[in-house]
Amino acid sequence: MPQDQVPGLLSRATEQLEEQFAGLPTFAPEVDKEAIAQVLEAVAERLGDNYPYFHPLYAGQMLKPPHPVARAAYALAMNINPNNHARDGGRASSELEIEAVREIAGMFGWAEFLGHLTSSGTLANLEALWVAGSLRRESGSWGPSRRTIRTSASRPC
Repeated sequence: MPQDQVPGLLSRATEQLEEQFAGLPTFAPEVDKEAIAQVLEAVAERLGDNYPYFHPLYAGQMLKPPHPVARAAYALAMNINPNNHARDGGRASSELEIEAVREIAGMFGWAEFLGHLTSSGTLANLEALWVAGSLRRESGSWGPSRRTIRTSASRPC
């Protein structure tokens, strides 16, 4: 689906989401559209100095844009800014995360799994290193790497 078709679909989905909250008391934040337009135009101008990672002819990075559906779903979710730090912080989005992790685990044939979605590959790698270090500490098996992997001079990670 071309990206230019997504805004109309996102608008419809946003209206549907807003209908879900029709029973809440009215809240209308003050919005200065001119100030917002100026900020967005300035950001768009500055972002033009990036490399065109999205373009098929650019092969210098592993970064590629998310699928249009992923971008639209993210924009839709940001309307309510869900919080998945705990189930009560984002009931629906936590369930969606659990379903997504289950589907990903299923792609690898895993029956037992535990995981969550992160905002980036960097964060995922940092969390994986933290988990690996924690598991190693729990097992008491440090082996020769104990001398080389440290978070400080006195404490192995």
